[in-house]
Amino acid sequence: MYIFIFFFFKQKTAYELRLSLVGSPPCTMFSSMQNMNKKRGKAEWQERRRAAEILLTFAAAVYKLQVSSGRHFLHEHPAGATSWSSPAIAKLLATPGVGAVVAHQCAFGLLTSTPGGGHAPARKPTRFMSSAPAVLEALSRKC
Repeated sequence: MYIFIFFFFKQKTAYELRLSLVGSPPCTMFSSMQNMNKKRGKAEWQERRRAAEILLTFAAAVYKLQVSSGRHFLHEHPAGATSWSSPAIAKLLATPGVGAVVAHQCAFGLLTSTPGGGHAPARKPTRFMSSAPAVLEALSRKC
């Protein structure tokens, strides 16, 4: 079914995709916390992980369409997510003209709660991958 959806998407959107595409497929199943999950070997966990891998691979295929058509994409996931080592993402990152930077979300105003009801900057390292160097330069902020 997923192959059919991608084929349909590719046929319908090959001429309709915009100059820039922003993607952020769900990252929950690629987090380091999920890798420590005691349910990791269970069928339900494996099914959720496989669905996440399919979405990630689909996103990478759409990004590849963008690059091969001279258009741009932006992808983000937490810097420590295991998704960055997936074959589809690693292959895309090796594509000429595609790069990645790590930014801290606090540089963009992300806050977290502190004891006593206050707020403090939340670092949350996030990796951005794009085919647009100016976008990567603008996003490469740290605090």
